[in-house]
Amino acid sequence: MRFGLRRGISPVIATVIIVAVALVLAVAVVGWIMGLWGSVTGGQEQLKIMPTSYIYFDETRGWVLHLEIQNTGSGDAAIMQIEVGSADVITDFSSATPQGDCIPSGNMLIVKAGGFCKVELMLGAQYTPGATYHVKIYTKSGGVYPGDVVAKASSGSSSSSSSGTGLS
Repeated sequence: MRFGLRRGISPVIATVIIVAVALVLAVAVVGWIMGLWGSVTGGQEQLKIMPTSYIYFDETRGWVLHLEIQNTGSGDAAIMQIEVGSADVITDFSSATPQGDCIPSGNMLIVKAGGFCKVELMLGAQYTPGATYHVKIYTKSGGVYPGDVVAKASSGSSSSSSSGTGLS
């Protein structure tokens, strides 16, 4: 029997094809990991808690978190949880009162890409006027965005970080 009639590709050409495929896959994986293809995958969020955020006491609602958030990223941010100090964990945004580029969506608060959001959320714990509390925002994509807020005695027209003068 003669096997000369069956011919395959040269081992050199097969090696070149395998190396080329491996290089293309490596570039794709590195690009995905490094975020080079952000515009293709929808962009990345980048949240910042603004220093004008604060906690205040309202006689009818109790303690309220007035949160101002800037999303400087190129993708929408889906906030799933907000921690205030070690006392409050907010996971339900259906009763939130948002203004600006944010939309409550059941158990998430969506902040649009490049948008600015003001939202007020009722808190359950007691807070000390003048004290600073650490806030962490957790997003669906796994991002954690920390910031600090100051508790005020009452809501005022000023949104500065100073404490209030007393209950109104």
